[in-house]
Amino acid sequence: MESNDVNYGPPRTTLAAFAPTGLKKGDRVTCEMTSSDNCITKAVVESTPIIIDDIPVENPAVILALNTAKPCEGTPLMFTAAPKNAGDAPTYQWYVNNAAVTGAVASTFTSATLKNDDQVTCSVVSNAKICQVSPVGASQPFVVQHIPLVMPEVSISANTTVATIGTAITFTASINNGGPAPQYVWKVNGIEAASGNGVFTSSTFRNGDQITCTLISNADCTASNTVVSDTVTVQINIPVVASSPNIFTPNGDGVNDTWAFPGQQAYPDARLKIYNRNGQMVFHAVGNAGAWAGVDDSGAACPGGVYYYLVNLAAGKVISGAVTIIR
Repeated sequence: MESNDVNYGPPRTTLAAFAPTGLKKGDRVTCEMTSSDNCITKAVVESTPIIIDDIPVENPAVILALNTAKPCEGTPLMFTAAPKNAGDAPTYQWYVNNAAVTGAVASTFTSATLKNDDQVTCSVVSNAKICQVSPVGASQPFVVQHIPLVMPEVSISANTTVATIGTAITFTASINNGGPAPQYVWKVNGIEAASGNGVFTSSTFRNGDQITCTLISNADCTASNTVVSDTVTVQINIPVVASSPNIFTPNGDGVNDTWAFPGQQAYPDARLKIYNRNGQMVFHAVGNAGAWAGVDDSGAACPGGVYYYLVNLAAGKVISGAVTIIR
C-alpha cells in the first residue's frame, strides 16, 4: 500500500485492511500489486487512487428563543430550544443558574418564577449519525431582564364647573402610560355618556352631576389596563324667572300658543298637573320637554277660562299658581 507514493509496509500476499493515521485532506492512497503469474504483459499494476477528503465535524448545538420581545415583570416566560446537528430525536435538559430544572426535558421551558439576571441554558444530546466530537451541545445563557410594570393614570379637567343651565361644558382627560391607542369612557353619575376620545362636551348637565373618565390603556406591561379618574361635580345654575305669563292664547297663530311653568327647563323630572275651576284634573305631564298647549289628556281643546297648575319639582319642592286661556 502507498500513500502519496510512500510505501507502507512490506508486500503482502493477502488482502488486508489498511488504516494509516495522519491522513490529511488531499492525500492520495493507492495499492500496488505484483503478480506471480507467468506469461503476463505487466507484472506490477497500481490501483485507481483514492483522494482523501475531510468529513466535517458537525457538533450538536442549540439556540434559545423567548416567546415575547417584551417580558413583563410577573408574567410567565416560555423558552424554545432550536437544536442543530442533533438528529431527529434529541433529548433536552434545561438549567437555571447552572442548576438542572427537574422535569424540564422538553424542547420548551416555561417559568413564572424567574428573576432579573437569572441565566437560562439548555443542553441537547444528539442522536445524529454523523461525525461529532461529542453528542452533547449547550446553548449560550439567556440572561433574564424583566420590563417593570407601569400604572396608567388619568385625570380630568373642565373649562368650567359652574354654568347656567344649557351652557356647554367641556372636559379634557390627561393621561400617563395610556399606550399608543388608549380608549376613553366618559360617565355621568356612573352611567356611560360618551366614549372614544379624551374630550367630552355636553350642554345637558344638571346641577350636582358627577363626571368621571375611565381610561383603557394598551401600553406594554401595565399593572392594570383600566383606571378611573377623579370625580368632578358640576354646579348648574337656573336663571331666576320673576314670573311666567299667566295668560296664553292657544289659537294656532304661532304667538303665545303654549304655557310653561316658571323655570321648567331646569326640572327634567318635574310632574305637572292642570286643574279646572271645579278641581278636576284635565291635563298632566312628566318632564320638561314641552309646554302645555291648552288641551286635556285626550288632546281636546280646553275651554277658555282660569285653570290652576300644581308642579312637583325635585326634592319635594312644589310650586302652584293660576293660568288663563283666552280663545
